Amino acid sequence: MLLDNALLLSLLPAAVVVGFSTGEETTANVCQDFQIPVNITSTRFLLNIEIEDNWDAVDSIFNATRRDTLTTFQPVTGNITVAARYNIGATFCTPELGGKKSETVLLLTHGSMQGREFVPYWNPTFNGSDRYNFVQHALNTGYSVFLYDRIGNGQSSRPDPISEVQYQPQVEILSTLANLVKDKQSPYTLGVKVNKIVHVGHSFGSFIVLSSTINSPVGLIDGVILTGFSGVFTWLGLFTTGGQARVAALSQPSKWGSLLHGYLTPVDIYALSYGGFKSPYFDHDVAQSLFDQQYPVAIGEQLTAGTTVLNLSAIQVPVQVGSHPVSELNFSTLAMVVGS
Repeated sequence: MLLDNALLLSLLPAAVVVGFSTGEETTANVCQDFQIPVNITSTRFLLNIEIEDNWDAVDSIFNATRRDTLTTFQPVTGNITVAARYNIGATFCTPELGGKKSETVLLLTHGSMQGREFVPYWNPTFNGSDRYNFVQHALNTGYSVFLYDRIGNGQSSRPDPISEVQYQPQVEILSTLANLVKDKQSPYTLGVKVNKIVHVGHSFGSFIVLSSTINSPVGLIDGVILTGFSGVFTWLGLFTTGGQARVAALSQPSKWGSLLHGYLTPVDIYALSYGGFKSPYFDHDVAQSLFDQQYPVAIGEQLTAGTTVLNLSAIQVPVQVGSHPVSELNFSTLAMVVGS
């Protein structure tokens, strides 16, 4: 194995937010934000849907999640291969004192409704969040961290949420970023000569991580950590219906009024919490902070995720999987992972 189990276990957060051990000595670190231009060529699916208002959003979700959806709802009418250029907001952090461990980079891919600065345990900033801070914990352990905003989120490009923000382009962007990070002359690693990359995915990001790893050449990726992961896409129906999505530009016009109407947000904090939290196993301040800082979900990536078949047998590196995610499996991964 390329990575020892102690490393994987020490860096594995659960999908339901839990605290890291308190009293950990904080390591001085150096971080820098980047805007990275990325050129990709990927498949895009042609989707026969249109979102003008909240009635359209509700109807699309109903059609996508009804019991007979496989025969009654077929939004994909074809596919094309398209070259595109996007700007990706990213941050690289490394321990100030360096060391051999710092040459191993944890490449973090967030899930839906989030950006690199706020996955509930990536790098939160709300009062009392230190014990949830995954980035600081990784740095304290001696490893470097690269985190980025997927397109449609944070400081990255926000293209058309139906025709462009789809699953396949997200996979290609991650693969491109992994190559950039491992390049010995990379301008995005603060001079650190990266020796190993460990993918860390959260929720929807875990599926993107798997697809990217499957497509990556041998030697590029050295390990994978999956949180909020089940191995199947069937949980998407629960996630989308439970969120009671509304058009972001209509529900919060002062904040999201400029976005196209295919960007959706949960109707309230309780609908948001259904997608990733289970009482009494989380701090309500975490859910409130996520609700306050959330990014709208592009309906295109939700509708195109199921077009991909994950060939898990193609993965030849160590994989660590959290055992109690929400909402993907209502708290139990083990049976599903064995089955997948």
